[in-house]
Amino acid sequence: MNYTYRIAGPQDRDNYIDFINYVFSFSHRPHDFKALYPREYRDGFEGKAVHFLALNEAGQIRAVVAVLPFEMQIAAHRLSCGFIGSVSVHPYARGEGHMKKLMAMANQWMMEQHMDLAVLDGHRQRYQYYGYSKGGAEFRYAVIKDNIRHGLKDVSTAPYRIELVSSPDDDVLEKIHGLHSRTPVHVIRDLSQMYYTLTGINHRLYAVWKEDRFAGYFSASGEDSLSELLLFDASDYAPVIKLWSNICQKESFDIFMPAWNREIAEILDTFAEAADIQQGGNMRVFCWEHALPAMLALKQMASGLLSDGCLRLLIDGQEMSLWVEKGSISFSMGHADDSAAGSSGSNSCHKGDSHSCAALSSMDLQEKIFSTGSFLHPRPVGGEPKDWFPIPFSLPMPDHF
Repeated sequence: MNYTYRIAGPQDRDNYIDFINYVFSFSHRPHDFKALYPREYRDGFEGKAVHFLALNEAGQIRAVVAVLPFEMQIAAHRLSCGFIGSVSVHPYARGEGHMKKLMAMANQWMMEQHMDLAVLDGHRQRYQYYGYSKGGAEFRYAVIKDNIRHGLKDVSTAPYRIELVSSPDDDVLEKIHGLHSRTPVHVIRDLSQMYYTLTGINHRLYAVWKEDRFAGYFSASGEDSLSELLLFDASDYAPVIKLWSNICQKESFDIFMPAWNREIAEILDTFAEAADIQQGGNMRVFCWEHALPAMLALKQMASGLLSDGCLRLLIDGQEMSLWVEKGSISFSMGHADDSAAGSSGSNSCHKGDSHSCAALSSMDLQEKIFSTGSFLHPRPVGGEPKDWFPIPFSLPMPDHF
């Protein structure tokens, strides 16, 4: 049978949503993607994802792969990214090579769009074939009632209140958007999409008030976990968590936090029952020139000022240099000379330094700098200082697709 592979048009929208619902419902449990991912599939909205389709001779969809473009701010760095989702193959069409074709199309499209990074959820070995490696890190803190009763017994919740945000037209969304946008690491979100982003994947959105002042917000999956908790003042976290525990009346719940946020991690470390490192997903870097300096800036936020040093890389035959001097991160394509490294030249990358050049494939570099196990057992890339890698990259759950 001959198949057609193409990008979906507006006329295909109802058909591919029905198809995705069918495949996920057939393989797992009943799915309604309009409710699960309203920021993309809700009625009356065109959606921003690009859907790649495999169709048989009768025009029936046999497989879908979608890419949702987004931008991510990391300190002063803006990365153009894509999240691969809605990956689905008809149960009667599996093994026919549709996934291989559509993933190649999606990767090629992202490269043509000059995207820096792609992210997806899914099994590691399945997506390694397409250049993706699993890694990164975020923290999961488990909080139980005894933590609240004893660890936060002297914490007052009196000035605080928590209110459910139940409408995309609520005025508080502008405050939520403003707070989210000022964080040093965040996905760029449209104000018009804020409610749908934070209430997707069976989440509910809550605003936090301290007396009559907006103090922050969180997105909760049922009452079992907080996937995005963001408050203006660090001193508000303990009382807000205590208040939520009193409201939800759960024996335990989880709080997910980005690993770069050292200040909040130090607060949770004082009373949470347990903490562990969760992997950040599967990643593929398309543009190391943009991604590497941003990732090193992310590591600097997570661990403090990085040691001065330089790393020369040969990635898939392309030479590049990365160096840090007094907290300043620089990158160049090709060989870094003394003048580029700074007035002292102390961190320059010399061609004669055999230990300072690492020849790797892009996949090898991804495995080394993102590997979650490297947080316990660092895997050096080349001659860089030991505190540069691994990178604690992750996306908040509401931004997954």
